Amino acid sequence: MTLISVGDVPSFAADRLFCGMMLEAVRIHESTGLSPAQIDDACKQLLGTSPSSSTT
Repeated sequence: MTLISVGDVPSFAADRLFCGMMLEAVRIHESTGLSPAQIDDACKQLLGTSPSSSTT
């Protein structure tokens, strides 16, 4: 992992990452027909977190 300095509070950067992750999860759902729970589980296994995780 590489730290990225930001001028805003750290949660702002995390929110930007999770927003992209959520959009990709929607695309995966539409193209594969996987359920949101299946996509969530796969993200947790691969990335250690999931699109539905709250950053606040």
